[in-house]
Amino acid sequence: MTIHTHLCLVSAHAAGNLMPVLGSSNRPARVVLLIAPGMQQCATWLGDVLIRHGIRVDEWMLDDAVDVAAIGRRITEFLEAERELVADGGIALNVSGGARPAALAAYEACRSRGVPAFFAHPQDGRLTWMQPHEAMAQAPGNAVTLDDFLAAHGSEVVARRDDPIADALRGLTDWLFAESAAIARPLGILHRYAGGARRSLVTPPLPPSQLQDAQLLALIERFAEQDLIAAEDDRLRFADEAARAYVDGGWLGSQVHRILQSLRADRATLGDVARSLDLERETSDGERIPNQLDVACIDASTLYVVECNIRRWKDAHDDDPGAHAGYRFDMLAALREESGARALIATYRDLRPHLRRRAADLGIRVCAGSQLADLPAVLFDWLSGSAS
Repeated sequence: MTIHTHLCLVSAHAAGNLMPVLGSSNRPARVVLLIAPGMQQCATWLGDVLIRHGIRVDEWMLDDAVDVAAIGRRITEFLEAERELVADGGIALNVSGGARPAALAAYEACRSRGVPAFFAHPQDGRLTWMQPHEAMAQAPGNAVTLDDFLAAHGSEVVARRDDPIADALRGLTDWLFAESAAIARPLGILHRYAGGARRSLVTPPLPPSQLQDAQLLALIERFAEQDLIAAEDDRLRFADEAARAYVDGGWLGSQVHRILQSLRADRATLGDVARSLDLERETSDGERIPNQLDVACIDASTLYVVECNIRRWKDAHDDDPGAHAGYRFDMLAALREESGARALIATYRDLRPHLRRRAADLGIRVCAGSQLADLPAVLFDWLSGSAS
């Protein structure tokens, strides 16, 4: 039996309403959003995404978010207005979103009129019907893109990269990943120089101690062999912005992206994967706030974000680039609050104990220092929901 209309309870986390529509082989023609007070903005974000995919979107306002009787009356009014579609079995209630009182009231109102109800399982995206029904079965899989997921939570993807690391750089990237713990000191020096050369592509003069640093010079030569860096007297010049970004930590983002792509063979629920995402989020007063995600993917109904900018993670009171640590922690925590995202920090440097504690307090997983060699297994466990 084909379900023509999904009746959805709007909440701050849109995935439970988005996945059954865009991820289903039997996509409904229409979605009716049940909107409680305070949820209009979330409804607008979700509705805009659905409309882009050719889904008709209607809104039905609820007068209260917690009054079960009042919510039930409003939903009963809707079902009465749609009695013909109800009689034909063309409506199904999705109880994945909304506050618990709203879900209970909606379920009871629909159950009493024979309207089937389902919820999307957060672990594998399957639809679980709350009573026997002949409607669509949704197997594990993921057709929802990062662009759609993020837009449904208020962020527009302005730019993203899906391309794998260039073949010419694959050997260097593998070597950097394998040796990162051993070369952490000179790698950190080069990273700081790359971070400071965003506009000029040229570093300030290197001090004599660095010009005589055998390990640093050997690392510079590795990059120079790939035409990424050239020495100009006591300065370094990056070949172009792409070369500078690669030295500035892009190599690790590329490696994480590659590992996640390879995990698709063992995880049917792992969908869209991208790196170097530039986002913009519009505030209530119309200001557009930029943000960046190093690597992100969708697995089942969850957004996963890997922060792999390898700046030195110092105290927030230290000089730049150390203050960067506190900002990124706050960003990842905000993303989790907004969309239910899970976050992981991947860095070749060891995090100081207080930063590890802060990450743990925020529910952010850490793979740092010598742990980085185990990153493929860590990522698989993380996506599988294992504890950090």
